[in-house]
Amino acid sequence: MRPGEPSKNRILKHITRRRLYLIIGILAIVFLVIGYLTYTDNSPLFQKNTLYISESKLQKNEISQKENTLLKIKVNNKSGKNYENVIVQITTKTPRLEISPTNKEIKTKYENKILQRGEHEYLLNTYIPLGLGKGEESRLHSFEITGNLYPGLLSMKVEIEVRIIGNGEKTDSKNFQLKINS
Repeated sequence: MRPGEPSKNRILKHITRRRLYLIIGILAIVFLVIGYLTYTDNSPLFQKNTLYISESKLQKNEISQKENTLLKIKVNNKSGKNYENVIVQITTKTPRLEISPTNKEIKTKYENKILQRGEHEYLLNTYIPLGLGKGEESRLHSFEITGNLYPGLLSMKVEIEVRIIGNGEKTDSKNFQLKINS
């Protein structure tokens, strides 16, 4: 063997190392693609297979006491079953928020619940007439929200939770924050 020539072991180590880097690179790309598909929810493999909020938007995240904002919700049924009783439930923990549907013909029910720790939960239940069949999407539901501050406060943040309840079970929820200024 000549002094400047690499040995067979050295060549094998070099080839093995290159293959290892190639395999790690391919696995990293596969995991990145799976992560992207999961994050964007574009693949049918990762789509929700139940009743869920397909569109939701709070028009303004910050309002004054005399202003109002709109909350828009759309519900989609991707599951293989029919939901006869579908409720869009909007909850908040402050009585200083007034939430009402923009369509006055919708059947609504207001509730005031006392939670375990002495906290209150204020609920607005709106019912989707006739429910949602397989693959159906509801119309866009709009709610007008106005708020008042407690005396002495200059501003406050309010948490609003939208829940979708199908046939008595909660299937999806989304949280919003609204800031009310004086």
